[in-house]
Amino acid sequence: MLSLLVKLLFLPFLPIVWIFNLMRYKHQFQSKSSKPSDNELKWVDDLEMFSIIFEDKD
Repeated sequence: MLSLLVKLLFLPFLPIVWIFNLMRYKHQFQSKSSKPSDNELKWVDDLEMFSIIFEDKD
């Protein structure tokens, strides 16, 4: 029950976070930063964080 409540609270924010991360990643990629691997790692960390949040504990 608690996990369902958490999902309902956080679900509307997911697209916003994804879009923000995508824009940030795209901007850094276009600026040709010296370490694209760090950006990719950050992107993966964000996705893993949200997948952990939305993991069912039931």
